[in-house]
Amino acid sequence: MIEYTCPMHPEVVTSQPGDCPSCGMALEPKWPTLDNQDDNETRLLAWRFWISLVMLIPLMYAHLAHHRLPFEDEMQLTFTSLILFITGWPITYKAILSFIHWRLNMFSLIGLGVAAAYFYSIFISWEGISSPLYFESAAMIYTLVLLGQWLEIKARKNSGEAIASLMKLMPNTVILVKDGKENQISIDEVRVGDHLLVRPGEKVPLDGRILEGVTWINESMITGESMPVSKGPSDALIGGTFNENGSIVMQVEKVGRGTVLSQIIDLVVQARTSKASIQKLVDHVSEFFVPIVVIIAIVTFFAWIFKGLDFGAAMSFSIAVLIIACPCALGLATPLAMMVGLGKGAQNGILIKNAEAIELMDKVNQLVIDKTGTLTEGIPIVKLIFPIGAVTEKQLIEIAVSLERLSEHPLARAVEKKAQEFHLRPLKVSHFESYKGKGIEGVIHSNLYKIGNQSFAEEQGIKLQAFSKMITEWQSKALTLFYVMEGDVLVGIIGTSDKLKAHAATTLRSIKNEGIQVLMATGDHRETAKAFASKLNIDYEAEVLPNEKFKIIKNLQQNSNIVAMAGDGINDAPALAQADVGIAMGGGTDIAMKNASITLLSGDLRGILKFRRLSIETMKNVRQNLFLAFIYNVLAIPLAAGIFASFGLTLTPVIASVAMTLSSLSVVLNALRLRHISLR
Repeated sequence: MIEYTCPMHPEVVTSQPGDCPSCGMALEPKWPTLDNQDDNETRLLAWRFWISLVMLIPLMYAHLAHHRLPFEDEMQLTFTSLILFITGWPITYKAILSFIHWRLNMFSLIGLGVAAAYFYSIFISWEGISSPLYFESAAMIYTLVLLGQWLEIKARKNSGEAIASLMKLMPNTVILVKDGKENQISIDEVRVGDHLLVRPGEKVPLDGRILEGVTWINESMITGESMPVSKGPSDALIGGTFNENGSIVMQVEKVGRGTVLSQIIDLVVQARTSKASIQKLVDHVSEFFVPIVVIIAIVTFFAWIFKGLDFGAAMSFSIAVLIIACPCALGLATPLAMMVGLGKGAQNGILIKNAEAIELMDKVNQLVIDKTGTLTEGIPIVKLIFPIGAVTEKQLIEIAVSLERLSEHPLARAVEKKAQEFHLRPLKVSHFESYKGKGIEGVIHSNLYKIGNQSFAEEQGIKLQAFSKMITEWQSKALTLFYVMEGDVLVGIIGTSDKLKAHAATTLRSIKNEGIQVLMATGDHRETAKAFASKLNIDYEAEVLPNEKFKIIKNLQQNSNIVAMAGDGINDAPALAQADVGIAMGGGTDIAMKNASITLLSGDLRGILKFRRLSIETMKNVRQNLFLAFIYNVLAIPLAAGIFASFGLTLTPVIASVAMTLSSLSVVLNALRLRHISLR
């Protein structure tokens, strides 16, 4: 059963969707649903706004026209009522709730000003009092607020898509091996202890161990490492990983919520439902602002009554106070600046899917970053060619590429690329043999050649003591070594490494110069991680599992840090979701990008700095907008109350309505300035 909770009041939990009884905000699912709920809500708000806008046009015409229209009062009442109680009902409902539970927020102010204009207009219309109607003010306020809400919801993250993508990693059916027979069954029917057949090119369905066969398993979606891992009998398997070659029979050890993939989903959900709302600042201010405005309006009314003004004139001053205090500009201040920021980010290759990340990025003081595919290209390249004896570098690569092209070893692509640089073509190989997890061999021009790792070389009787010092040095430089042999003679050593991305070192240096601590968290071996971290002059955590990355983020947050996480693998998904700002690298896995707050489409690390600058400028703009909205109210309320009437300075409801529109316009124009900022 799906439970719903309020992001501002987590103690509110219900089995039904709807609005929070405490503050009126929309409840969010604790376990995100797999439907496109945000798209439906966005479309509904869009329709509400456009329909309200269509009805607002004749209201504004009636207000500005110099002659009365047929049935003008009836038309204004009808269209305004439709906007307030049909298209704008969510606003009305939230305003009512805020007063019922005395949880005053922006909707309280909106509801107060609109109710004053609406009911006063009805009163003077029915009584036949010769006074302007303010229906268009109420309608305009709601239409502008609907626009703000529509813009705001377009920036929300769809958690359901992320969960759905994770779940797609699990196959729907599996091959059960029992009593020598193979049967296709649903994955839901699998039990712990069952034996399953996994063919080449298929996903490992569940966690378990290999009983029969050897293969290469691509675990990049879990470990983040691009190099497939050799697996044989008794080796552990993780559900959702990819079987690159070789049929295997596995024994299931975990099913359902006990699998690693399910635990990752749980962590993503836990992080997704713990986000705060940027609107809390506005609502917090509103808690104090609403009572003050009400008191001022009441005092204004009775002050003018005591001075001898008639009821209508006194009420006019009071209504002007309530209208001028209505924060439609406040409703636009945050979402509009955010949406302009989103567009600016898109122009710079920064896909921002969670507007809250803009708010938080300028506060980030800790960056946790993955290595493979984030700091590095994720593609191994040959960094070392060490011929021994009479063999040349060119001959060594020629031997290696001739053998490797027949293998499915992950390092084959690196050697092939190097061979292209030498303009070499593979030689004909006969009697080819592959020793899974160790090496390969084959005959070239009647000579037997072998390539393999250190243990394979030692099995062939190769003595490496003479090269031990160099081997240790190469390994400390994060090189993966494999050894080329002719018969039982070592003829060369080839080392590969994953290349650091361009600008990685300078970007991280710039990030640190902005006061942000950088920590590399990787599943790599400690020596490799140490070598990379030394090059970049950053701290590191090695041999880190997905749940451990999540814990690293959480521990940093518990120590009062605002944490950004950059990664590209499925293993990074929980950490990306838990981080205050999740940054996925373009070209990484879909899961990482769907669980991140932003995606750097080019995968360029400089995008992190660009996004930080965009965040700083956008939040500065938001604060300016909030200032414009509030200072306008503070300065205009005394005028609306008639304090300076003796000097001929008054603010009638009509002028208040126009001034309110100008306030919104100033916020819009200020937000649009973000289009012209430089992120370089």
